[in-house]
Amino acid sequence: MRIFVVLFIVLPFQLSAQDKTKISLDVAIETAKQSSREQRIAEHTYSLSYWTYQRYKAGLNPRVAISGTLPNYYRTINPITLPNGASDFVSQNIASSSLNLSATQSVAITGGTLSVGTSLYRIDNFGSYKNTAYTSVPFTISYSQQNIFFNPIKWDKKVESLKISEAESKKIESIEEIAIKTTELYCDLLQAETRLRLDLQNEKNIIDLLRALEARLEIGTSQLSEVLQSKVSLINAQKSISNSKLDLKVAKHAFLRFLDLPLASNIELALPDSVPFYTVDPEVALQESRQNKYFSHNFQRRELELKKELLKTKAETAPVVSIMANLGLTQTGQRAGDAYQNLLNNQSVSMGFFLPIMDWGANKASRKRIQAAMEVEKELISQQSLTAEKEVVYACARWESIVEQIRLAKLANVVANETYEIARQKYSTGNYTFSNFNFAQLEKDRAALEYLATMRNYWITKYQIRYLTLYDFEMRRKLKVL
Repeated sequence: MRIFVVLFIVLPFQLSAQDKTKISLDVAIETAKQSSREQRIAEHTYSLSYWTYQRYKAGLNPRVAISGTLPNYYRTINPITLPNGASDFVSQNIASSSLNLSATQSVAITGGTLSVGTSLYRIDNFGSYKNTAYTSVPFTISYSQQNIFFNPIKWDKKVESLKISEAESKKIESIEEIAIKTTELYCDLLQAETRLRLDLQNEKNIIDLLRALEARLEIGTSQLSEVLQSKVSLINAQKSISNSKLDLKVAKHAFLRFLDLPLASNIELALPDSVPFYTVDPEVALQESRQNKYFSHNFQRRELELKKELLKTKAETAPVVSIMANLGLTQTGQRAGDAYQNLLNNQSVSMGFFLPIMDWGANKASRKRIQAAMEVEKELISQQSLTAEKEVVYACARWESIVEQIRLAKLANVVANETYEIARQKYSTGNYTFSNFNFAQLEKDRAALEYLATMRNYWITKYQIRYLTLYDFEMRRKLKVL
């Protein structure tokens, strides 16, 4: 789909710069969603969050590794303790090698780390007393935990799950923001084109009227003041054309740049005359907004992180108990095979504790600081939630009135054009004053631009509701990450 849309838009520009390519609003939005710089930024931002989450999930699985030293050789003089308790410097010429195979797994239910492994260690003495020795650990299993009263793994799983939900919602929001921005730029360009077209038509009409007035002046049925007023009106129309051409150039440049299309593209826009209208229930919109929006997942994550921080602070400022236990088998020998015969137990248990006695209120201050931060965050979340709800309600209210606005704007446009034609004909025959004719022309232009502004309001409101709720009310389905 992406390749089709891009080729549909770009290929005609490469084939012929003279032929105009028609671009509807839907095609412009789809093109921006597929190939604009904003789309690529949104895609890369989501990709960063996605692979961060995948890395986190992979870290929950067992990690198997092999390590070793082949070899570790040194020849030096080292101080050693003799059997009689005296110390002496002894020359050593030793090479050692080791090989370890281990598997490590985080234990979500407790927050500790469980590992199993096997290893073999060899030492070669090249000094005056030459020998080779091996020591093996055929099997060992160990468990360790820094604080048995706090489980960071459980909290991290909840937080990371919300982070990827945030990223998904943020990407959808970014895509809908692209639709809104494309609509704004599209309508800006369409308005600039319409303004220029109106100015050119006004210039043509004024030139025709001026010719008629000059002809009537020669036969004495018009006054010189009317001719001069028409000439001033012509000059103003030409000035307006110059300004409209500049506005059109700026609007076209912004539109093509946003869609990442060639600046030399020869395009023609067309806003649909018929617009689909469907019901948007404000209650459903609010419900979908609370469920789907980025801020909803963001609020949950922020609350969860503060709860985690509070529990972590309480655990660290209360008595801390750590544990480490190991159980396995071991043996030594002059040969590798001997190191696996008549295996001996290899086990250890260690439990440590830390108990603060006097900290001058530092631990209490740490807990109170986190609690205060939680209260601030709750108020901020409440404030942001109210703002989001207000935006949804206002957007739904605009949508309810949009159909009537379009009907009235279209009717006003038709009436203003008919009034202008009557005024132009009467003015050319001398039955209308210049002021009345000029007012009719201004009303015609204003009605045309107001109709376009109303259509712009319809499309922007449509995509704003999608952005604010991440829900497609036209198709009755939630928006998903593509």
